[in-house]
Amino acid sequence: GLDIAFQGALPREPLDLLDTAKKQAAEQRDPQLCAIGPGKVKAHVLSHGMKGGYAFVLNTGPLGEIWSFMDNSDPRNWNVSVSVSATALATKGYHAIKRHLLERLAAMGCIVVAESIRRVDFAMDFLMPESFELKLDQVVAHSHAKLAPYWSEKANPETSPESTTNKPSGRKLETVTVGKMPGRQVTLYNKRKAAIEQKKLFWFKIWGIPQSDPTANIWRVELRAGKAELKKRWQLSSFADFEAS
Repeated sequence: GLDIAFQGALPREPLDLLDTAKKQAAEQRDPQLCAIGPGKVKAHVLSHGMKGGYAFVLNTGPLGEIWSFMDNSDPRNWNVSVSVSATALATKGYHAIKRHLLERLAAMGCIVVAESIRRVDFAMDFLMPESFELKLDQVVAHSHAKLAPYWSEKANPETSPESTTNKPSGRKLETVTVGKMPGRQVTLYNKRKAAIEQKKLFWFKIWGIPQSDPTANIWRVELRAGKAELKKRWQLSSFADFEAS
């Protein structure tokens, strides 16, 4: 994952176009396809904005990114935000994505003054033997760190952490999360299971393993750095800061 804010703005004309498309999306209850800027960048405009003052949200597709714009044409403000999909990062890589984002902004006619990286997620996927089992007592973490286990079946792995170290009867440990956002966080989980449940089957092509093989277990270690970790702890903001560190 990669989330970036940009100091800059779209000119008034494309902002008015986005406003019209957003209203049509609300009326028709369906995102509206638009071509934005001199480069005619195609994106679906959603019927709603995003918290933080962003009036417009654009989706450029499953291999693209989610763009958010404030209804403000003053480039001195931080009017632009983007969240890059994991699919795009996995298939293109960081450096190609960075070039792509800057080219996309230019094609939209967006004036860009500076960038600020707000969040970075780095994932490592491991092919594990079928017998592998995640064990809470083998997770080493600082005593001050928030440690959250997520169990199978009855517990929803996204919303129902169970702080007990005792294994609930008949349920397997599927995910362990250490730390909290927007600071730093590490999460370990069964990515094969998640890919199937979320219908993100492209991961099997990326891994080069058959989806039909239940013994091919992929476990992911995901390292997440949020705004507080990047800015307050390490003073990282720009692409140059991030790459040098």
